Amino acid sequence: MTNKLSAKLMLGKHIYIYIYIYILCLCVGITSIVLRFPQNETNNYVNSDATWHTLLTIEAYQETPPSIHKFLPIVTIGEKGIPWGLTVPDTYGNYYYTSFSPAGYVLPYAFMRICNLPINEQSLYIFNSLLYLLSFTLVMLLLLRLFDKKLPKPLIVAISALYLFQPEIMHGQGVVYWHQSLFQVIFLLQLLLFINLKGRLRLLLFFILCLIAPYVEWTGYLGNIGFALAFFMQRGNLLVNKKQITISTNALIKSLSTLIITVVSFALFCLHYLTVLDKRSFFKALFLRFFSRTGFSSAKSSLVQLLVGYINSFGILLILVLILSISLIIFKPVRRILVKTIPQFRIILFIAFFIMIENLLMLNHAVTYRYDQMKLIFPILIILTVCISSLYKFFISQKSHRIIHTIVCICIVFVSLMNLSSYVTDNTTFKWEAPYLKNNRDIVTSLESEYPIENTLYVQKTDARGYASLIFGHGIYDGVWTIEKAISIAKEENKRYIIMFQSVFAKCNMDDYRDFIIYDTLENKQIVTADKNEP
Repeated sequence: MTNKLSAKLMLGKHIYIYIYIYILCLCVGITSIVLRFPQNETNNYVNSDATWHTLLTIEAYQETPPSIHKFLPIVTIGEKGIPWGLTVPDTYGNYYYTSFSPAGYVLPYAFMRICNLPINEQSLYIFNSLLYLLSFTLVMLLLLRLFDKKLPKPLIVAISALYLFQPEIMHGQGVVYWHQSLFQVIFLLQLLLFINLKGRLRLLLFFILCLIAPYVEWTGYLGNIGFALAFFMQRGNLLVNKKQITISTNALIKSLSTLIITVVSFALFCLHYLTVLDKRSFFKALFLRFFSRTGFSSAKSSLVQLLVGYINSFGILLILVLILSISLIIFKPVRRILVKTIPQFRIILFIAFFIMIENLLMLNHAVTYRYDQMKLIFPILIILTVCISSLYKFFISQKSHRIIHTIVCICIVFVSLMNLSSYVTDNTTFKWEAPYLKNNRDIVTSLESEYPIENTLYVQKTDARGYASLIFGHGIYDGVWTIEKAISIAKEENKRYIIMFQSVFAKCNMDDYRDFIIYDTLENKQIVTADKNEP
């Protein structure tokens, strides 16, 4: 009786300890959020065009009635009829982005509306930071569920905290927001439900997430295929004998249901667009954008670039996990335990690695937009925890376990502090000074007061994307290389003045608008040549 009571007290003590550690990790995560808060208006950063694109669509949601845009990814603000990249127009002159679904834009838009926040980088950063903390919590719950009987809960929580301090996680669920930031949460919820699909309610919720995941981000299609295959990998669901293959009816139903729901998700995606856009134009744009992101397009990216991206994204942790894994494989006594342990997690590792195929299929996108690499954190953390649990099983004494706890915690603190310090202080890898951004705003303010959009055509040579549209408050005709072409457009649009930016191309479509000319089509002469942004 005394032993049972003592065991219960110890269990309660462990529960309190891991809750305290979780709260401590949350506090440290919030500290990281505060330290990384975007305050410098002259900073540019890797993949900033994703953030500005999202803000542009949110602004357009505010400006155009929902009855017209139906919450599709609209990119037109201000004057109608101005083309925007490979987008598709509706009958009102609004242009729509077809590469990603509305889900990734609607949620931050709703968050800003509900919280009455302005549409800017800081508000989007707050929304993304909530996804960051929620993802950490779900990673912790996943590892607790998988390793509850193999490692102490406090140690599992501490390992989970590594999620908070990976360079690309801090960036891709920080100042940079795109659909992948939201997908991290959706995929983790799918994994948590999949490993415990007991009961109709859990199965229903899992199928709902299978419908949502592809609608949020393209990786969701691969994820669902991975789950469909994983149903057959569960014990007893697929038996292969010399004469026949026996498939569990239950596994077959679940697998087919997952695949059917995936097809339904794509159908809903298409039908939503077709409520506003022409069928032929939509599918043509969808096809072109898909192949522009693959490894088969003219803009070639290599596997070496992808691997370098992984090192930049996960740095020290990725290297440590590789060294630890190889060391345990070489060390024969631990290798035996490792070989017995890994099969217990083969299904979850299969799914976690299966979604990484998306990085190969969409190679150009994964190399250019590194937030697409964030999902690698899932197999990294699972493999790390498998390795630590194998060591824990090999060294059975309490003293050895305390040594393992100490070493693991020291490594976690070291990796976390190094990554956070590097991210906050380094002004070259993820972010850099771009003083011309302030001058851009000053130039725009000056020009808009003298040359309003109603009577002025704004054009530039380089691509004009979310940043350009938002600082000007309207679209800009891009790809205009000659004044003759600009004059032709101005006459069609009945504009007297042309402001033609000789914009200096900068990373992530955040160009330097230092040089421009102003042309009067009525007088047929150039009236201003300016270099307003002297270095």
